[in-house]
Amino acid sequence: MKKIQNRKKLKKAGVLFLALVLIFVAAACDQKNVEKPVLSDTREPAGTLDQTVTSDPVVETDPVDVSEPADASDPVDVSEPANVTDPADASEPTDTDDPQVNKLPLFPSFTTKDLDGNTVSSDLFSENAVTVVNLWFTGCIYCVNEMPTLEQVYQSYGDEPVQFISICVDLGFAEGADVQARDIVESTGVTFPTLWPGDVDTEFGQFLYSIFAFPTTVIVNRRGELVGQPIEGAIMGESAENYLKGRINEVLAADIP
Repeated sequence: MKKIQNRKKLKKAGVLFLALVLIFVAAACDQKNVEKPVLSDTREPAGTLDQTVTSDPVVETDPVDVSEPADASDPVDVSEPANVTDPADASEPTDTDDPQVNKLPLFPSFTTKDLDGNTVSSDLFSENAVTVVNLWFTGCIYCVNEMPTLEQVYQSYGDEPVQFISICVDLGFAEGADVQARDIVESTGVTFPTLWPGDVDTEFGQFLYSIFAFPTTVIVNRRGELVGQPIEGAIMGESAENYLKGRINEVLAADIP
């Protein structure tokens, strides 16, 4: 009797367990059927991701500044890069001393006097193909020692359009500098003009007092442009003399009156 009752109980339990399994399976199927349309509706069309990755970005092909988004209505001519404002920057070399190629810095304009009281201005640049400007002061022994060489080079050009001038930067600042400068010029045999410096508040004065190496010699062309690097230190001896002449001859050759 007990065995029959146990079998009935097991049978009922099995039926209940099977019913529960069927309920869970049915619920799972219903859930899939509900979610499936949502996934199908929100999924991106085939090829969208590939198209985004493989298509060329606009900023790589648009010559307009890449910092701004491309605009189909942009009136800028796509045949000319908008960022190029100076044609010389894009097509001309900048690593040469040729004054015809580079945009060279200008020697500051000035009007001053020489040791004899004559008025001298930067207009003298336009009157000569080359002007050699030597900067010195009376207490500089190397400045004094190079003067005979400078005079010799100056004289070697004869009637060619080459001018030399010197600027004694301590004139008017050091007591008795004008007397010393005249004595130095006379004792070294210098015949080219020696000028007074400009006022410290002028562009000319600021340029002179920005020089810290003496003597310093610079080359100026007919347009008043500084050509090449300054020559710092005394120009003495045959090699230094030939170097200075080489610099002068380069500017002479490029001169267009």
